[in-house]
Amino acid sequence: MTMIFASTAHSQSHVHDQGTLFIGQDSNTWTFQFVLPAANGFGFEHLPESQSDLDAVNAFISKISEHANSLTLPSSCELASFSESFSETYVIAVENEHEHHDDHDEHEHHDDHDEHEHHDDHDEHEHHDDHDEHEHHDDHDDHEGHSESTHNDLTFQYVLECSDDSPEFSVTLFENALNLHDITAQWITETGQGAIELTPQRNQLNFGSN
Repeated sequence: MTMIFASTAHSQSHVHDQGTLFIGQDSNTWTFQFVLPAANGFGFEHLPESQSDLDAVNAFISKISEHANSLTLPSSCELASFSESFSETYVIAVENEHEHHDDHDEHEHHDDHDEHEHHDDHDEHEHHDDHDEHEHHDDHDDHEGHSESTHNDLTFQYVLECSDDSPEFSVTLFENALNLHDITAQWITETGQGAIELTPQRNQLNFGSN
């Protein structure tokens, strides 16, 4: 399902250890969309650079796919759907990295073969290899510099069907994210709109009083 608050989410400032929760009501349908820094999801913000990075991404997705790890529902509500907008990007990044390494290994194999057949060109070949290696390190440094300055947010949402017009919820994401200190909750419901700062100690949302 398309992220309904996507444009609003992109306009939010990126602050580590702080998340945002957008809540919307359409009759009996409630949508809860969380946005938080990637560092608070799986410990880093760069795109995955190894299988262990990808494992951390998948572990977090598996965790939040269970709504109870983000949001406790009243008995009058049930989960209709869950969606997230970041896994495909991270998976593709790792696959591309693996393909790059495979191509690099094949290139090294051909270099070894050429060196064996053309000893006279060895010095020139080494010169080109040094030049290529220098360019490779420059590219690697550029990549690392990009990684250091990258700020990525994670967006995921739950769509609920509720029979109660005034449901109460508890936000449990604090217990399952890394160093998440507060969440700014903003909502638009059929009875009004508002906002509140949620913390691990103050994690209740009661729409009966709004």
